[in-house]
Amino acid sequence: MKNIRNIKSLPVAVLFVSLCLLVSCASKPYKETGFLGDYSNMAQTKNFHRFYTEPGVDFKTYKNIIIKPVNIAYLQKLRWYDEQYNQMELKELTDFMKQEFAEELGKSYLINQSPEKAGNTLVLETALVKLAPVDVGSNVITSAVIAMPLSKGEVALEGRMVDATSGKTVLRFTDARAGKDSIANVKDFTKFGHARVAVTEWAVELRGIMQLGEAERKGYFGGTFELKPW
Repeated sequence: MKNIRNIKSLPVAVLFVSLCLLVSCASKPYKETGFLGDYSNMAQTKNFHRFYTEPGVDFKTYKNIIIKPVNIAYLQKLRWYDEQYNQMELKELTDFMKQEFAEELGKSYLINQSPEKAGNTLVLETALVKLAPVDVGSNVITSAVIAMPLSKGEVALEGRMVDATSGKTVLRFTDARAGKDSIANVKDFTKFGHARVAVTEWAVELRGIMQLGEAERKGYFGGTFELKPW
């Protein structure tokens, strides 16, 4: 009888441990890494916590964009979390990030592979600054016990556009987010599904803002959005 009670209490105990682990892995306040240098005068948009464009810049006058490899030198060491990924998995994700920005921005600009080319050219520089993968194991457990995956993962990005001729930064952005809440979603059972979703949204939002005129941008940045806690 004692063994039966122990077996019945096992799911509860496992769930409790899983919840404790997830709470300990809760989102930490986002901090600037120094990658952008200047973090002033930035406004919130729909998909970026902070965003800035240089006054007077018309992004429609640019024809080319050079997309540099994603910088991982500023990636935080998550000592409070078992990262559960290796360098090959990280490379696959950063390659995806570069490709996703190239495909989206390529709808409006020529993606140039030659850094030497200047006139009418922008350079996109991005840094992956935080990456906590989804805890697939805990999601399997919590989905079985309470029919809901609880581990969402986290990802944070900083980026800028630089005028290739002058070397001046004309656009800056930052964002950090956890995966979206869902009853059940295939990305809840993959390490980086949440990060890939975020990257796609960031790329779409970036191109959309760059297609706005300066007056439209001012109105857009002045809009009301839900303030993110990170």
